Amino acid sequence: ALRISGRAGDQRIWPPLAVDTAVTADQSIYMGATVAGRSIFVLAGSVDRATLWLRREERVVTAPPAEIIEAMLGVSLPPGRLLAIFTGCLTREATMTAAARYGRTLAIDTPDGRVHLEQRDAGWQTRAGEAEGFTVEFARETSSFPQKIWIWSVPGREPRATLDITVSDAEVNGRVPAGVFAPPPGAAGAQPMTIEELRSA
Repeated sequence: ALRISGRAGDQRIWPPLAVDTAVTADQSIYMGATVAGRSIFVLAGSVDRATLWLRREERVVTAPPAEIIEAMLGVSLPPGRLLAIFTGCLTREATMTAAARYGRTLAIDTPDGRVHLEQRDAGWQTRAGEAEGFTVEFARETSSFPQKIWIWSVPGREPRATLDITVSDAEVNGRVPAGVFAPPPGAAGAQPMTIEELRSA
């Protein structure tokens, strides 16, 4: 479960969104958001095509999930990137193109980003990283997975975004029914909406 606050473009995300989230290794995605117990939206689909159902507005957007998430939160985050971030890795790339050590910190370049590892008692852990268009920072307490994640867009990129994410009840390698990733039934009767309309709203 996620708790998301911050800013996306000129809009403040407040009260925080409570978002139940599931992402699989094959990049299927589900996100169901509520505010103060009221359902706001459901996003479900695959890496190439997802359906966003805005429940209060009775509108529906169909597009790749990375485009939908960028329109809503200001940062392009495809399912594979989300999975890597939620597990505290930033990238799923196993190829290292360069590395440099600075005391207790190790900077590693991969084909899709730069990861900063910090040496701790439990070993090396990801502390922060940069990918195309955004920077991320992690904080851990009692788990190897992050409990706090901060994401902000790089300077000069529009829309500007600053996201504060709290992760709770994280489960890895859990079983998720395939039907969770199907288009929400309520979206069938909703009025279509374009990505441009979503972004401007």
